[in-house]
Order: sequence, then structure tokens, then C-alpha cells
Amino acid sequence: MITPDNESVSLIRFAIASTTVIGLIGLFAIIMKRLSTGEWNIKKPTGTHRLKIMETLTIDARRRLVILRCDSEEHIMLLGNNNDVLIKSGIPALAQKSENTVQND
Repeated sequence: MITPDNESVSLIRFAIASTTVIGLIGLFAIIMKRLSTGEWNIKKPTGTHRLKIMETLTIDARRRLVILRCDSEEHIMLLGNNNDVLIKSGIPALAQKSENTVQND
């Protein structure tokens, strides 16, 4: 009967431990992905949303200009890393064109 030496046993233990750790990391990644996509989150209410981001413009790597619409008013904000500035508020919203209309050029 062949008896395994200590080096072979250590190598087998290392392989089993490495496989277990990699499997646990993969399981953790799958769980985090499902949590972040909302698959397990509480369902959001359906219906009309009051707040919309109408347009964004990247100023530089750290700042972005955003037009927000809430109900029938638009607001312009400058978003940055550590501060957000309201540039203009209470702008009446323009009527949007219907997406179903066909434009003839």
C-alpha cells in the first residue's frame, strides 16, 4: 500500500482550499449582482414619475450640467464632486414632441 507523503497532502489541501475560496468569491459576486440590479429589492411603484433628467452636459472630468424636470418646471444644476449648485430654478417646461410623429425631410 502506498502512503502519501506530507508534500502531496499539503498540495491537495492547498488545491481544495483555493477552489473553495474562489467558489465563495464567485457566489458573493453573484449575490451582490442580484442585489444591485434590484432583483431582490422591493418593487418600485408603477405609474408616472414626477422627476426626470431631461439633458446632461459634461463640462469637464469632475463637473456636469443637468436639466431636471419636476412636474411642469425645469431646474438647471451644476453637479460636481463635493458640491452641487442650483443655477436656475422654476423654468417652465417646454412641450415635448410626441415620439410617434414622423418628420418628413
